[in-house]
Amino acid sequence: MKKYDLASIMKRAWEIVKTMVGDTVAKLSYALKQAWAEAKAPADEIVNGWNLTKLEEAGANRWTKYGKDRVYLSRIGDALMGLELDFYKSGNVCGAWLNNEKISNRESFRVGEAYSRAYIDLASGKVYECVGRYADDFIDKLNATFHA
Repeated sequence: MKKYDLASIMKRAWEIVKTMVGDTVAKLSYALKQAWAEAKAPADEIVNGWNLTKLEEAGANRWTKYGKDRVYLSRIGDALMGLELDFYKSGNVCGAWLNNEKISNRESFRVGEAYSRAYIDLASGKVYECVGRYADDFIDKLNATFHA
């Protein structure tokens, strides 16, 4: 029977909780399930230099159809870039911070533009549809975090 390091599983669960929004009890429940799944899972899946396991854990979506294999990055962009948004009840942005510095709402849209349609083509290993003035910064952080 395989022995698990319970302390590292709990630490990983709390790391996951810190990236989520909402009720702490629900977050912890989900995070513990995720941490246990990671502990029981085989080694990381690396495709063309990209760590797919880490990407999917962070929230990226893998899409495989029509002979194409892609990982879409729009869900991991805010956390990766350090963008925090506050919203009115209407859904409009009322405040934005980039790496804990206040920025304008318009600038927050420019940051989001860099990764809103970005994806990795796993056949070539290249990042596509990454545009705008923050595109290079996003790609640098993506490579540093998820490239094997």
